Amino acid sequence: MQNSSKITSIACRDTLPDALASRMDECLARAPVHQQLFSAAWFDTWLRTYGGVPPWKNELQVLTLEAGTRCDAYLPLARRSQHGLQFLSLAGFYQPLRTWVCAGDHLAATDLFAGALFAAR
Repeated sequence: MQNSSKITSIACRDTLPDALASRMDECLARAPVHQQLFSAAWFDTWLRTYGGVPPWKNELQVLTLEAGTRCDAYLPLARRSQHGLQFLSLAGFYQPLRTWVCAGDHLAATDLFAGALFAAR
């Protein structure tokens, strides 16, 4: 990861914005083959199909790792409620091979995403 890497957070209701979807797809094109299922279209379809079904709250919080002018990783988290608690979890909760997409240094991206999530709580 470059020193200029930064985390951006975008809240999406109902559907993914086109500009975000384009950045996600550009990142996916550079990501490892085992992550190729998790395109912007996959997350958009999941949000439109399952996002409004309880316990989901019809919202994705998409964290992106921006390195210079490109997106090097993205982590779509779905807002949900269970037993009165609201929290974020990986969209596609029931997918056995769910993951987030990273076209760069996976360990460095993990540290940056974790730092952003803990700082936001």
